[in-house]
Amino acid sequence: MSWENFSKAIMVEDEQRTYRVSESPRIDFFWDGQRKCVGFLLETSADTVLAPELVKLAIIAMDVVKKENVHFLKITTTSTALRRQFYHFAVAVSERLLSEKRSALDAVTIELECFDDLLAERPVLSRERQIGLLGELLFLDRLIQCGGVQMLDGWVGPQNEPHDFRFDMREFEVKTTIAPRRIHIVNGTEQLIASKDCNLFIFSIVLGPPDGLASSNFSLADKVRDVESRFVADSTRRRRFNEALEIVGIRTADLVHYGHKYSLRRPLAVIPVDDQFPALTRSTIQQAFGPLFQRIESIQYAVNVEGLEYEEGTSQFSNAIPFLDGLQGGTL
Repeated sequence: MSWENFSKAIMVEDEQRTYRVSESPRIDFFWDGQRKCVGFLLETSADTVLAPELVKLAIIAMDVVKKENVHFLKITTTSTALRRQFYHFAVAVSERLLSEKRSALDAVTIELECFDDLLAERPVLSRERQIGLLGELLFLDRLIQCGGVQMLDGWVGPQNEPHDFRFDMREFEVKTTIAPRRIHIVNGTEQLIASKDCNLFIFSIVLGPPDGLASSNFSLADKVRDVESRFVADSTRRRRFNEALEIVGIRTADLVHYGHKYSLRRPLAVIPVDDQFPALTRSTIQQAFGPLFQRIESIQYAVNVEGLEYEEGTSQFSNAIPFLDGLQGGTL
């Protein structure tokens, strides 16, 4: 079956479909429309063992499974961009099984050498980036609980916009720290500049180690699953959410790496970024250095916002984020 026919006949939105390529050895191509996952099953021997490098691939996941008393090598991908290439890879592997009578593992190993884009090892986000993304998902999850799934539309950071969230004339830069105090890292001279006619706020999150109540602890993997579950009835936004995750470096197959637990150390808070906020911008640097400011290529600094914040439960917090008003004291 050609890729065009397979994608039209098998890859149907929200459905699960299988295409039988061969009965002996058994080869099945399949599509899971709920998980947006395409894959194939290759009949293999019960003693098949995967080499370590085969379970560290970024784009494809590989496992040995038993189904209907038959052992299979199961190979899948959730990558949207590489679906066509993955399908051609599956066809090439199947041809080696059928025409060259190779084992499933041999056929896969040989063909992987011909598909360079599928060979990259799975990158794991740095701890700093994990904490930053966790903060964004905490904020997004709260927004969806209060305002509905359409609040996803305000998560514009993955679209290469200058700030993490934008709703009408309000913009939010989510800053998350695991330090006891509200000290946040600012990257560059543009991060704390509001877009034209907009009001910019920092949404401050202070995380701590897990506490004694398991229900109040959460990990990055937990939050990915929590937010995705909000889109059960909205497949379009679920797809957009997963595409955004892929842009920022998270795939469903990677979640096993992101299980470290946290709790909220302090209440959520907002800080207006106004004339009283200690921001280093190109304007302030120019005032300090004059013409020499052009020689400053990049800058990163830590800003202490203790005493500038309005914590959840205050009128200032509600005024800044009215769409969270219905969840005062709610759960994360």
